[in-house]
Amino acid sequence: MVAKPRILVVDDEPVVRESIYDWFSQGDYPIEMAADGPEAMRKLQESSWDILLTDVKMPGMDGLELQQKAKEVDPDITVIVMTAYASVDSAMKAIQEGAYDYVTKPLDPDDLEQIINRAAERRQLVRENLELKQRIEAIRGETEKKLHPGELSLADVEKRHIQNVLVQVSGDISKAANVLQIDEATLDAMLRKYGLADSQG
Repeated sequence: MVAKPRILVVDDEPVVRESIYDWFSQGDYPIEMAADGPEAMRKLQESSWDILLTDVKMPGMDGLELQQKAKEVDPDITVIVMTAYASVDSAMKAIQEGAYDYVTKPLDPDDLEQIINRAAERRQLVRENLELKQRIEAIRGETEKKLHPGELSLADVEKRHIQNVLVQVSGDISKAANVLQIDEATLDAMLRKYGLADSQG
């Protein structure tokens, strides 16, 4: 289950931002509003947000500039831009610069919620993928540490381990299999695999 994303709505029109606030707060989404770019930047610096939903056309700092500055604060933030039909070109430019999607005014609450939920699912998948990669790298790093010295492969380590056990049990295959916790047939196959069978006479 994807957690409901934290949404920051930025629009210079009070009716628009308050309508969005009402829609999503009724759905129990964590949501706050900002009337312009500078106020949005203060909120972005004070707290962590999943979604930045911003109008493209705003006085002073427009949506494109806000997107750029927001990405500097949090490169992982998902930006969705709002625009009138006449300004779709600006929305496309925002997407080229890294926005996730755009919506046109007048807004459809259901469509907007679907886009936001898809964006939240994508964010979670990206995070899970990153965490998985980090775990794999950590495991690989630990394995490489254990394989030193000489950058040994796992096969080399296994071969050396079998050789050490054989020395400890004076070449007794039955005892070696017992120490290795495998049956004698498996040990025999491994000895052949690593060219150790001949040395056991």
